[in-house]
Amino acid sequence: MKEQSDDAFFVKIKSPEELRRYVLETLKSILESLQKSEKFKRVRQDRADKLRKVAALMKETNRIMGLLKSKLPQTKLKLSAPKTANTDVKTAKKKSKPEKPKEKAQKKATEIEKLESELNAIEQKLKSLM
Repeated sequence: MKEQSDDAFFVKIKSPEELRRYVLETLKSILESLQKSEKFKRVRQDRADKLRKVAALMKETNRIMGLLKSKLPQTKLKLSAPKTANTDVKTAKKKSKPEKPKEKAQKKATEIEKLESELNAIEQKLKSLM
């Protein structure tokens, strides 16, 4: 037979119930962490899916706006905003300040803004005819 050395192969546990309870509580907290992690992954995936949908909608909207711009007639109507008592004072203050050339260049309207202003002018004329 082999001689057994003083090295212990087994360790005596003083309170096995307490150790078992501690191990089970640790496993429970690990499972809860895994559940939270999976929930986080699912939320992240849902967010990514929604962002892809929004991007696709924006792309489609831009395509439709391009078609709309190409179908609308070209006009040179200027938009005249309806004046109210509050806006008259504000616009009078704004108009009294001299504008620099750089500011004028920056305030040039884009094609979409021009089309929107023309559309608003047409709507105003239609309202005035009714």
